[in-house]
Amino acid sequence: MGEQFWWFYDVIVAAVVLICIFLTLRKGLLKASAAIVGYIFAVFISFSLSTTLAGSIAESALYGSNVKKMNFTIAENDYAAELCSQINGMGYYVTVNRDKIEQFYLSGEDVDHKIYDYIRHMNSKQLDDEETFTVKLHDCYAVSASNFIAKKLSPYSAEYAAEQIRKNPQKYWQFMQLLGDEYDTKPAAEFLVKNYVQPPYTTLIRLIIYLIAFVVLLLIFLAIAHSFSRNDHTENGFFTVSLRVIIGVGKAAAIILAIAVIIRLNVITGNDKMLFFNHEAIDKTYIFKYFYSFIRTW
Repeated sequence: MGEQFWWFYDVIVAAVVLICIFLTLRKGLLKASAAIVGYIFAVFISFSLSTTLAGSIAESALYGSNVKKMNFTIAENDYAAELCSQINGMGYYVTVNRDKIEQFYLSGEDVDHKIYDYIRHMNSKQLDDEETFTVKLHDCYAVSASNFIAKKLSPYSAEYAAEQIRKNPQKYWQFMQLLGDEYDTKPAAEFLVKNYVQPPYTTLIRLIIYLIAFVVLLLIFLAIAHSFSRNDHTENGFFTVSLRVIIGVGKAAAIILAIAVIIRLNVITGNDKMLFFNHEAIDKTYIFKYFYSFIRTW
């Protein structure tokens, strides 16, 4: 949804660049140079602050709460039944036994093969080869975990968990094995939060800190730059004009980076389903996608 509006992002980029160049050309070289220094410092300090503080803030403010929510979800829901429901929907026309599936994953060893061998004996004619089956089974792990997480936490954290489980399903076996202690589900909840839930929340906080720090620092640095360059006069030589154009582009890049942060926040909080704010539209852009990709992988 919204893919057809991919051009919207590049229009914003072009508008920001043109406005920044126009405003910079109206200033003297000294004032423009002082301003770009402020932009550079604002960007680098904001990156440093957000990277340093995000983890500790997420740990102190959200970790305990997220563990409690996941602990409640695990205690109040039947994970084995959820996984069995996903396996039954794989298209092999079988109805697996809940206790059997639970027995396999609680062993913590060779879980994929045990489930494959079990279903092979139930319907060998309809079954794919083991490699194809395993890929589908890993998707069952991912979806079942995502459904569990989404009951109490953000959709983005649920999507992130599913993505990580598909990449490393063997690690997820550890979570399923921890479910064996039905009287103490906290270790399972802590494993889920630490490995699959906390990173997305840390990313969210990092983006918010960056945005706040960038705006505040930029205002401070621009005020300082203005006070040091009150008597600066506009010069129209080829060299000074060219230099001011380059400075204008640099300022635009810093602003576009901040816009990318805002878009990323919207994608995260909107579960990548909002009009305009989705990866498919952004990936089609010519310029904006590079700024967004940087923020997305940061």
